[in-house]
Amino acid sequence: MPTLLFVDDEPDKLEWALNILSMTLSEAQIDLTETVEDTIQKLTDKKYDLMIMDIFIPMGKDAMKNLGPRTRKYEENMRHLGGLAILDYIEKMPIKPKILAHTACTDFALIEILGDLVHDRIPKPASVETLVNEIKRALNE
Repeated sequence: MPTLLFVDDEPDKLEWALNILSMTLSEAQIDLTETVEDTIQKLTDKKYDLMIMDIFIPMGKDAMKNLGPRTRKYEENMRHLGGLAILDYIEKMPIKPKILAHTACTDFALIEILGDLVHDRIPKPASVETLVNEIKRALNE
């Protein structure tokens, strides 16, 4: 049974994703988070096969303690780049989930910053078919 973590700071997008993924990947266990702190806590408590995350999420009040090389480099612009703090945390994990960046950003510089940790990118907004197909593809690779 695959384990998925879906990260987005917009509750309606989380609800949409849970409804779709529950119907199309009924065998998967799906967790949702909307803050950097909650995401890091989930990653600490549980092993995930795949994480689908928005890069542009607020840092939150306690997230600055999680600054790593990626986030320190862009600290002055970090207010909404909480996804970088999450990636810095994942980089330290011994067993890392596959990561799909679910973002509207097409800026090559930011995509490059995501680095090798990010398996692929799902454009946002994505159609249901695109989202599900990319998740299934990542799980099967």
